[in-house]
Amino acid sequence: MPTYPKAYDFLIATVSLFTLSFSLPALAGQPEDEAVQTVFEAEMADDDPNQLMIGLGVGIGPTYDGSDNYRLIPGGIVQGRLSGFDFAFRGPSLAIDLIRDGRDGGVNIIAGPVIQGRFERTGGIEDDRVALLGEKDAALELGGEIGFAIPGAFGAPGILRMTLTGVHDVTDVHDSFLLSPRIGYMTPVASGTLAMLGVLTTYVGEGYGKTYFDVPAIVLPDPTLSAYTLQDGGFKDVGANLMLIRQLGDEPGKVWSLFALGGYTRLLGKYADSPIVADAGDRDSAFGVVGIAFRF
Repeated sequence: MPTYPKAYDFLIATVSLFTLSFSLPALAGQPEDEAVQTVFEAEMADDDPNQLMIGLGVGIGPTYDGSDNYRLIPGGIVQGRLSGFDFAFRGPSLAIDLIRDGRDGGVNIIAGPVIQGRFERTGGIEDDRVALLGEKDAALELGGEIGFAIPGAFGAPGILRMTLTGVHDVTDVHDSFLLSPRIGYMTPVASGTLAMLGVLTTYVGEGYGKTYFDVPAIVLPDPTLSAYTLQDGGFKDVGANLMLIRQLGDEPGKVWSLFALGGYTRLLGKYADSPIVADAGDRDSAFGVVGIAFRF
């Protein structure tokens, strides 16, 4: 089994969060998850209490949740550690881990606040029928994340990560909540190369479903969609993704890496049955991301 260099620990956390910005339709108008979050943070590298990594890349994914139109999406992330506390800016989102875990290879506890912007259908709607429903305002969501990461899970040099993220709209756009449980597993597959697999689902409140999947019974010129109203909350989607990370070098204090990600998400039940999806979109979506990350 290939060894797993410590320099990757920090990269894993960074790239995982970077891919989240593409995998959540919620964040910066990206394609799908909750994204898939796949997501997966691992231990940071070494014992340095102050670190920084910058990731840049480009992705392709649907223009909004349930759309069958795709677009290119540039993105980036700044991930770091300040005085032992981990943080990440991913698009219009900030997450902070308030638990200072030991760097001894033991279980890492993850707990901290999350603040994020949601730009679902705020613009760029290509389908005329959906465009007639009007654009949505951007939403601000506050919440938190809890979970744990286990190095050496299953007796291999990999890392298992399980988290639950919960946020609630505080701007009265959808005035509802999202809960996103996720499981991720990372393992080396060759010298200098890591693979990461993530799976997740998203549970949303009634207000979220009504805001983004309801079709009001109003008189509009053709083409129009049939009226549709959701009741109660439910599981909105399931998804999975696979990421490959290749380290280019490991100079003292500097690490360059390339990464590529592919993912798939499927809308469920009443959300997939909405005419916005069933008639004007697609319940199945895919996305991809390629990029480069630099740690110092």
